Amino acid sequence: MKVAIVHDWLTNYGGAETFVELLLTIYPDADIYTLVYDKKKMKGHFEGLNIHTSRLQKLPMASKIYTKLLKFMPKAFESFDLSGYDLVICSSSS
Repeated sequence: MKVAIVHDWLTNYGGAETFVELLLTIYPDADIYTLVYDKKKMKGHFEGLNIHTSRLQKLPMASKIYTKLLKFMPKAFESFDLSGYDLVICSSSS
């Protein structure tokens, strides 16, 4: 079964990101889709996984200003092609 985990942003490690890691213990081959990913702040978490980011990732300082990009987020999520997945799990930061 092909699984995608969609999480709004991976810019700080906290409870929501711990939940994503828990999902990965159940679906270790899942692909991760996120709007913005800050590898440095994740400190090894999610390293080596297949992480897909949106076009917002390319903006300068995206991982610092992501909350100011809220109006662009719906379109960014819509740009992900999830049609090839059997299961899509959505998760969000609080």
